[in-house]
Amino acid sequence: MNPHESRYVPLIILTRENPMSYIMVVDDDREILHILTQLLESEGYTVRAFDDSWRALERARIAPPALALVDILMPRMNGRELVQRLRAEVGNALPIIAMSASARREQVSDLPVQDFVDKPFDLDDVVDRVGRFAHTARAAWYAPHGESQSAACLPPRRHDL
Repeated sequence: MNPHESRYVPLIILTRENPMSYIMVVDDDREILHILTQLLESEGYTVRAFDDSWRALERARIAPPALALVDILMPRMNGRELVQRLRAEVGNALPIIAMSASARREQVSDLPVQDFVDKPFDLDDVVDRVGRFAHTARAAWYAPHGESQSAACLPPRRHDL
């Protein structure tokens, strides 16, 4: 490798203006998927909704999302396992918000997620939480092939979006 080449790959930054970025919403309840999709699209975000964790993981492998909202209790692959796989396969730079109607925040405190939303949720609260990640985003970089990350790999902070 050329010593002047970077080994780090930029992730797509979530912005309302960037059509290449998207929010991944994963929930087995299609009504919640519909509500969250309509809500976030009305705020100008691109949303990809999945009612199956395996399909969501396959999409994330091909095109990583800028942000993921993941229900914890789902059939087949549950949200806990999906979060672990997203971390292993997409990387630690991906912001993940866990959602659940029956699990409490304490029950998911061991998961590597940035935030937790109780169901039923307040729609304004969801928009605020998503906006917090969009407005505080800076170019996130990750090392391919499982190399470790460090703050030194991050480029300088950009202005708020």
